[in-house]
Amino acid sequence: MDDVEKKCSREEDFYRDNEDYLNERRKKLDIVRKEIKIKKSKEPHWLRCPKCGSEMHEFKLLGILIDKCEGCNGLFFDNGELETLLDISDRRGFFSSIKNNFYN
Repeated sequence: MDDVEKKCSREEDFYRDNEDYLNERRKKLDIVRKEIKIKKSKEPHWLRCPKCGSEMHEFKLLGILIDKCEGCNGLFFDNGELETLLDISDRRGFFSSIKNNFYN
């Protein structure tokens, strides 16, 4: 067996012996890369007002997350937050709290 054949054999043995580990590691790295790509794609738009494009800040008010625009003073709910609010039978306290915290 010449040197080239020995080298190829060692490489094949390495891959075969470590195939499961390499595949699992590759899957984890692919997930991390995908998460980074998703995060990077959001950066220009992250917490920006859909109406005017100004910066928004997130507030927690009585257990509900609200995004408030610094430019147009618009209030926005994340996915599921409005539904959570609508499931509550008495919402008057929540809307009074919005008025007192954001519009006084």
